[in-house]
Amino acid sequence: MNHMNLKLLSKASPKGWKQRFTKLFRDLSALRGIQPGFILTYILKYNWYVRQADPYPIWAGITRVFDTYVWICVALSVSLASLIFWILALYSRAENNYNNIFYCALNSWGVIINVGVTMPRGKLIRWVFFIWIIYCLCINTIFQTFFVSFMIDPGRLHQIDTFDEMNDLGYELLSTQSEGFFYDFVGKTRHGLRHVLNEQNAVMLALESSNRSLFINEQLFTRSYYDLCGNNITYRFHKLQGYESFYHMYIMFSNPHIGGKFSKILSQYLQAGIPNMIINKICDPKGTLSLTKRTPVNLEEEYVTISLIHLQSAFYSFIILNCFAIFVFLCEIAIYRLRA
Repeated sequence: MNHMNLKLLSKASPKGWKQRFTKLFRDLSALRGIQPGFILTYILKYNWYVRQADPYPIWAGITRVFDTYVWICVALSVSLASLIFWILALYSRAENNYNNIFYCALNSWGVIINVGVTMPRGKLIRWVFFIWIIYCLCINTIFQTFFVSFMIDPGRLHQIDTFDEMNDLGYELLSTQSEGFFYDFVGKTRHGLRHVLNEQNAVMLALESSNRSLFINEQLFTRSYYDLCGNNITYRFHKLQGYESFYHMYIMFSNPHIGGKFSKILSQYLQAGIPNMIINKICDPKGTLSLTKRTPVNLEEEYVTISLIHLQSAFYSFIILNCFAIFVFLCEIAIYRLRA
């Protein structure tokens, strides 16, 4: 570098700040009077990072499978089936087990949860009972399928994804970037900003509390975490979308004779992705440390709560199987009468 008369400078590019934008190019224009040219070598991207949301409790999957209206419909269907069984049992003298409305409700719920119940004796009430079994089969199959999926991956609670959410919840804001950071965020926070000079100290503070957010470069974040914890990932972090800041790294040179050739070499160097490869090798030598996994913010990104619209196919199957059950029931009556 000394033999080629080169100088390495770091300049923060502005984002939405006109004064900084003007000041930056004034500085570059002033430098051009002394240094004939400059070449962009690397861009550091800074983002907000918060702790990844905690997973749902496994037992919460029981209530998360169905929408509220579906649970209401299931409860109403159990009540309606119990009432029908009880009314039919009153007109059937042979049905002693279904004369109690409470016993009818227990039998109706037992069919849903796949518990064996006493089979009714009367033809009419047995026909209604078969319809109820088919209905419960449709509902229970869907419920068990999604509930098992929630047992394997229960999903996560609400993920903080905006600067306003962090501000409203009183997050402590940490930054390892000084100039560009304060210009972009000063006056937008209610709880103040905290500048941390050392990246490892900033990462340590972010690991100590889930109520802290960190504004840092991803490569520096990964390297600092690796130096502190190695490959033992205790907590993962979520990268907020937007609110980004960039640091542009320039090489300033004063020898005009090497400017064109040096610019071509560096452009090919950047296009080949060599700077990114070097940074990744330094920050994560083994390539196994993944801290900033993008967390699904909405439930629609992982699972969809089943609503009445999603149950259309189940009800279509319910109607078809009902027709089949009626056909089998009529065939049974016909065969019984022919034998009699």
